[in-house]
Amino acid sequence: MNFFSCAYALLTAVFVKRFISTRWLHHSDLFTVNLLTAATAAAGAVGSVAMWGNKPSGWFAVCRLYRIYCDKGAVSLVLAFIAFAALGVSASLSRYPRAPPPDSTTK
Repeated sequence: MNFFSCAYALLTAVFVKRFISTRWLHHSDLFTVNLLTAATAAAGAVGSVAMWGNKPSGWFAVCRLYRIYCDKGAVSLVLAFIAFAALGVSASLSRYPRAPPPDSTTK
C-alpha cells in the first residue's frame, strides 16, 4: 500500500497543474489517506502481536528471537505514519488551494 500511495503522490505532484481544476482530486486524496491509514493500523496490529504476543490465541512474542525483524518493522511503521501525515496535509491543501482554480467557462 505504501508503494501505491507513493506512486499516487508522485503522479499528482507531476500533473497537479492539469488536475487542479477538477473536483475529483480532493476525493482521491482522501481515499488514498484512508487506505494508507488502514494499512498502517493493520501493520501496527501485526507489530503489536509480534512484540507482545497473544497468549489466549497461542501467538508468542517473536521480537525476543528476531530482533532485526522488529527493528525493521518499527522503522517501517514510523515511515508509514510520516507518509500518513504528509498525505493528510496534501489532502487538506487540495481542498483549500492557495489560488482559485482557473475558470474554464470564460475565454
